[in-house]
Amino acid sequence: MNVGKAGVLMLTYLFIVFVAWMFLSTPFENVVSGFENLGGNAGDELDDQVSRSRTYFNMFFAGMAIVPLIWFFIWVMRREPDWGFR
Repeated sequence: MNVGKAGVLMLTYLFIVFVAWMFLSTPFENVVSGFENLGGNAGDELDDQVSRSRTYFNMFFAGMAIVPLIWFFIWVMRREPDWGFR
């Protein structure tokens, strides 16, 4: 596969990940924010878990975007130039 086609596929993949994050972040935030301030003895622990779940959600989508980008960059840079003469 040539670099141009792989670049277009990578940009398409990143667009899909970004759109998925945009559509899923609001429902996830609504569900998670429903658990905030429930009170009781476990209120502080529950608030801590809610903030962690938000962080994990964002880290998941960041990983879905950055790991393929790093792989693509390494794949492009490892290609050796063709030194053959015809």
